Amino acid sequence: MKPLGLCASLALLSSSAQAHAQTIVFSDDFDAENGGVGRLNYEGFAQWSVSDGALDLIGGGQSDFLPGNGLYLDLDGSLANPDAATLTSLALDLVAGRYELQFDLSYNAEFASMRASDLLDIRVAGLGLRSLTSVEGLSQDAFTPTVIGFDLEQATRGSIVFDHLGGDNGGFIIDNVSLVLIPSPGAVTMLGVAGLGVGRRRR
Repeated sequence: MKPLGLCASLALLSSSAQAHAQTIVFSDDFDAENGGVGRLNYEGFAQWSVSDGALDLIGGGQSDFLPGNGLYLDLDGSLANPDAATLTSLALDLVAGRYELQFDLSYNAEFASMRASDLLDIRVAGLGLRSLTSVEGLSQDAFTPTVIGFDLEQATRGSIVFDHLGGDNGGFIIDNVSLVLIPSPGAVTMLGVAGLGVGRRRR
């Protein structure tokens, strides 16, 4: 029976390590904004600021191109040109380590042939992570889950930034933004070894 008990302990430790493998540093699905109702040229965000233009909080009955996803953001708002926006999160205190920026990405179905000038720069804490100049690979009918991994070599304070350049009243659409800290494999292994040691002492 002892080998079975050991296997059960290892399985529990593995499950525990996976459960603690990620720390959510920041998360927002935008569904609580504006009382859950979409609004064009919206700026009243709880966790973000809008600059250099306007964006549209859509869904929830307002220009709902992707029904069933609650509220989400068209980063090129409905004001006169130039109207694309820079969306900046609250400042975050970030430790050194491996991170993943996760978000869902689509584009405005009314502007399926987005102009070549449409550009989305994605940054975190001053790091330029990715620039998108095309909707190739994206669907206008569903969100595409997107993950950008990056490393911070030292602790810093910074924000998540989606910087959209355009001017055709339609652009990239985002939802479900989160920033996740991924511990090093060594840290997870040490957690398992420490737990195994406790089990041995108890026996």
